[in-house]
Parts: sequence; structure tokens; C-alpha cells
Amino acid sequence: MAAHHRQYVDSLDFRRQRGRLDGPVVVYALYLICGIVAAATHILTQPDATVPTVGASGAIAGVLGAYLLLFPTARLVVMFPVFFVPFFFELPAILYLVMWFLLQLFSGAFALADPDHVGGIAWWAHVGGFVAGLVLCPLFLLGRRPPRHLQPDEYGVEWTLQPRHRW
Repeated sequence: MAAHHRQYVDSLDFRRQRGRLDGPVVVYALYLICGIVAAATHILTQPDATVPTVGASGAIAGVLGAYLLLFPTARLVVMFPVFFVPFFFELPAILYLVMWFLLQLFSGAFALADPDHVGGIAWWAHVGGFVAGLVLCPLFLLGRRPPRHLQPDEYGVEWTLQPRHRW
């Protein structure tokens, strides 16, 4: 349950920019196709799983993969709790999503090593959905309008390691 809540919160963070793709129809088509690819990936990597696969986490991971390609320099506000005290800081989307993908990949590898102690999370569905989003996003944008200008909440990659000055 906590995993589904976390993915819902992740999707809320990305909702505003996701709608800028080309409208909701394109986003939902990408979402559905990534969900199907994620389910197929889970079936291929866990053919003997006895826990039913319920949820849309693989499809959400696919939309996050597309987000990585479309908005790599967007700045995300991240909360990190330390002993019930929340700390907020900004991370570039590319750093957050690459870290998230590696977490899913390593968790999936550990799940393959010991499938009895996975905890009911379809790690490989997340990996498959994310990769599907990375691969399918350029296909959805073929013949579309030229690249957009950066938004006010997006900065260049040069800002990731240096302090940001407001003018």
C-alpha cells in the first residue's frame, strides 16, 4: 500500500509538465502501452509468482521515463524526513529519476535472487515500464511541433552542482 501511495505522490509532482506533451490523449496512450509492456516484463521475469499483480505502477514508471526525456533539467522539490523533521531541497529531474530507476533495477535483481521475500512489489514491472517510456516517447513525438522553450521552473544542467542565484 505504501508503494502505491509513493507512486501516486510521484505522479502528482510530474502532473503539471506531463500535460504539456500534446494533450491527455497522447499521455493516456503512452500510459496504457507502458502498462502493458510493464505487465509483460513482470510475467517474463516472475513466471512462477503466486501474488497477483494489481496496480498501475509500471504504467506510471513509463510516464516517468517519458518525463526524463522531455524535462531532464526540471527542478523537483524533494522532501527527506529525518526523525520526523522534513527537509526540503531541489533536485534536477534527471538525478531523481536515474536514482529511482537504479533503485528499481537493484531491487528487481535482489528479487530474482530470492523471490520468496519480494514483498509483493513487481520491481521488474517498474523497470519495464520505465524503459518502455524511454523508448516510446520519441515515437509519440514524431511529426509533432518543434521543441519548446524552457519553463520558469527549469534550469540548465550547469545549475545542478552550483548554487542558484536569483536575479
